[in-house]
Amino acid sequence: MKYGEALKAIHLYQEKYFSKEAGVMFPDEMRKNFLSVSLASIISGSITVDEFIRTLQPPSNQVESKEEVSFHIKKNGYVEWLNEKGQHHRTDGPAFESADGYREWYVNGNLHRTDGPAVEYADGDREWWVNGNLHRIDGPAIEYANGDRYWYVNGKLHRTDGPAVEWANGVLEWWENGKRIPDKNGD
Repeated sequence: MKYGEALKAIHLYQEKYFSKEAGVMFPDEMRKNFLSVSLASIISGSITVDEFIRTLQPPSNQVESKEEVSFHIKKNGYVEWLNEKGQHHRTDGPAFESADGYREWYVNGNLHRTDGPAVEYADGDREWWVNGNLHRIDGPAIEYANGDRYWYVNGKLHRTDGPAVEWANGVLEWWENGKRIPDKNGD
């Protein structure tokens, strides 16, 4: 196993993003917690060393933004990235994270993510957003952990190849362009 490589990557990551030079300081206890949680994830097998190292590196296709983004840790444990205008903004990961696992991806203050859900709840609920609108072409834009599913396109309930709302209890609703289709709904 590559534990030495993982430790090195963790320390480099801390130096690059969480140091006096980067303008962000973790208290010693928080630094130790970051290290132990990271290593625990690797040891438990919930993430491989290679996957962990990849998560510490920005994607290779990521274009460096000239926009200034600041990183903040709130007293309540929330972590957020803000642009110069004070809007949530981050292009290489969630711009808002809470200690319970809740995460949101933003670009210039709008919920936005093209490679997965823009909102992930700790209970497993997930939402896909693009440019501030619920939007997903290849599946439901909202997936609740209880099984409810909602298809949205450009912020409107919409699906042409099946129901746009599937309730976990089996109830189905057909919608197109934000309008309920009465014939298919038995109305």
